[in-house]
Amino acid sequence: MLPTYKNILTILIFCISIKYNPIAIQDQTSTRANTLLDDADDIQKQLDNEARDRMLKPTTVWVFRLPTQTPELNMALVKKRLLRQFKRCRNSKLQKNDAVGWDYKNQMKWYLDYPECGGHSQSPIDIPNGLIKTKAGRKMIFANYNKHPEALYLDNDGNRVRLFGDWSRKDRPMIYGGGAHNRRYVFHSITLHWPSEHSVGGLQYPLESQVLHVSADYDTFDDAINVSKKDRLAFLSIVNLYMYRNYTHCSVGSILSNAKKGINSTITSQPLSHFNPPLKYYASYHGSLTVPPCTEAVLWLIRDQTLPITREAAKALKSLLIEDFQGSLRREIQPLNDRRIYLFK
Repeated sequence: MLPTYKNILTILIFCISIKYNPIAIQDQTSTRANTLLDDADDIQKQLDNEARDRMLKPTTVWVFRLPTQTPELNMALVKKRLLRQFKRCRNSKLQKNDAVGWDYKNQMKWYLDYPECGGHSQSPIDIPNGLIKTKAGRKMIFANYNKHPEALYLDNDGNRVRLFGDWSRKDRPMIYGGGAHNRRYVFHSITLHWPSEHSVGGLQYPLESQVLHVSADYDTFDDAINVSKKDRLAFLSIVNLYMYRNYTHCSVGSILSNAKKGINSTITSQPLSHFNPPLKYYASYHGSLTVPPCTEAVLWLIRDQTLPITREAAKALKSLLIEDFQGSLRREIQPLNDRRIYLFK
């Protein structure tokens, strides 16, 4: 039996040399010398205690202290801040989308700074006779065109008179169907030109309004410009041509009556159908923006019926901008090249 005890002694001494100071060889609660069994019991107790401590180790507890009262809001201050943020958003979306450093006097040199202005599919064009007739197919839908905007703005940048509007997101006017097929286009602005930029059979009209829409696939005008190389139908614009009559369409009347307040100001709120009545028949072609950067990504729709305007109203419109000569604030007719024009009727 002696060899067995020697083996046990060797193992215990090895364990003690790791866990304890080898000098401590006597039980602290007794005057007698420790035996091997005492040491074994002590080691087992220590192991049991360590195991129990690990099992009883507390978990992490997160304590959240919430206020018992919420501070009162200064609604006047909140409204003021929201209004300021809203104006910044409107300005960033509508006003900063313009190219800078251009005017109509130098339109023959636009391509030097904006290469696409010298492209193959530029606008405006002359609408010739003998259009390619096509079935209208699906009816064009003018959604939310009867919704009143929160505000309308008349803007004059020295080259154009434009109308912008603010609608809530769910009430934004948009069109789809017809020549636009299933794609949705959201209203952006209305631009007035006198005389007209587009012509029909060589005939020029006293006034033209261009109702620009941006594809709903993009949040802003600039976003659509940035992808126009890949998306050649990022924009849609409706052309309304005005002809002399003995009365004036309500859209022009509203602009003239509000222009007296100042050309850069808010005007009386009217739904978009007031300025751009839904159309049923129209000619369509692929072209460009008529001002820099002249992006060739516009589906143009030209209303087949003219709207009325009196000579007095046309003369009053001309006073809104300073022209060097009649027609100096418009782009010249661009070559049709090999493009086709379709008549939806």
